[in-house]
Amino acid sequence: MIRIGKTLQICDRTRKNNVFNFKSKRGMGGVVERNNIHPSSSPSFPPTSCQTKEDCGCNNNNVGKLSTNSFNNRSDPFFKEALHSSSKPLSELLNSWDPNVPVERANTLPASFYTESAAYEAESRIVFGNNWLMAGHIASLKNSGDFITGTYQKRPWIVCRDEEGKLRAFYNVCRHHAMTVAHSPEGNTQEFVCGYHGWRYALNGRLKAANGVKGIKDFTASKISLFPIELHVAGPFIYINFGKKEDSEMSSTEHLNIVDEILQSSRYENLQFVKRLEYNLNCNWKVFVDNYLDGGMHVKYAHPNLAANLDLKSYSTEVHNKYSVQRAAAAVGEGEVRVKGRADYVYVYPNLMINRYGDWMDTNLVIPVNSSQCIVRMDYYLEQNKMEQKEWIEESLVQSDQVQKEDVWLCETVQKGLESTAYSVGRYAPTVEHGMHDFHKTLFKELSL
Repeated sequence: MIRIGKTLQICDRTRKNNVFNFKSKRGMGGVVERNNIHPSSSPSFPPTSCQTKEDCGCNNNNVGKLSTNSFNNRSDPFFKEALHSSSKPLSELLNSWDPNVPVERANTLPASFYTESAAYEAESRIVFGNNWLMAGHIASLKNSGDFITGTYQKRPWIVCRDEEGKLRAFYNVCRHHAMTVAHSPEGNTQEFVCGYHGWRYALNGRLKAANGVKGIKDFTASKISLFPIELHVAGPFIYINFGKKEDSEMSSTEHLNIVDEILQSSRYENLQFVKRLEYNLNCNWKVFVDNYLDGGMHVKYAHPNLAANLDLKSYSTEVHNKYSVQRAAAAVGEGEVRVKGRADYVYVYPNLMINRYGDWMDTNLVIPVNSSQCIVRMDYYLEQNKMEQKEWIEESLVQSDQVQKEDVWLCETVQKGLESTAYSVGRYAPTVEHGMHDFHKTLFKELSL
């Protein structure tokens, strides 16, 4: 019998030819046979006496328990197939990983966190519903009436500068019949007008005029406004938070202010916007973040041109509460090089990456679409005195685009592996991937609230 839950009960095992028969009572189709289903290649498996439970999980008898958090056992294709035979509730996902295990001993976050709808829905509700998320750059909102819009999952938003010069954020949803009231990514307006029935809202969100309300009862237009969203500015970046300030520690802005202090020394607030590029990825949003947080380990294998610009031996990672900083010295170069001096790669939980290198800065904002798709938005900024070097700018953007395409291939290929029956958990490289491990712990903690 196989019981799907915290443990797997195994019986009817035979040693002959390393073939084991598993009888399931949960729709596994009777007897299932797999050759060499245990990672061990020894023909004498299972051993009569194991050194530790982790060796095979048999608990020193013929009927034992295999921990679903065991790297050895969970990497087995049959166990993955059994565990993923149906959609899992969030409670089961949370029982499959322990955030308190140190990185040297820890398994990576299980594949189910990257594939199951329960994980995606919980992240949408808890992580993206309560943390600070980047909305844009302050330079986009210089004048009264300037606005930008966007969507985080099912949360369309507007950020604008009102008549008094104050920045405000609202849900981009009319209070009448739910139509959006701002219909372009950015612009300037004196008011927001619903394109459905013509309800009009001031820049401070208050309802100015409502058509079709003659005879309506229990309705006071002066008390109606677009639903507000919390807003915070740190350096040149605008952040929004869909939760309520008093709800939890997730509303703290301390990490945003510290990141601003770190980047202030590079005068990043004075850089000029150059270009925005977007990439549609067929992978879970966390795959992209994981790729960013592997301590540069993949750079020499996947990004040969970038690797040539960095002294990878100098690569370091600092991990802090809700942010981390990876640094690498630039390789010695001559002339106008894209990376010079030092490259700083700053991750801001949950979905923002800020890269400051040479005369450049780019921000990577990963926006979840569903459990297996995301959008990565890249905004590029440059020192003012370089803005006239058009040919060099274009060459630098081409080089960056090549790196992004290489990362797209990596992330989409990893997602295929995560969705396969051949993978369940992996291991961290503890000297370089502690930033990734911290990301997983923070995420897990919030999902467990």
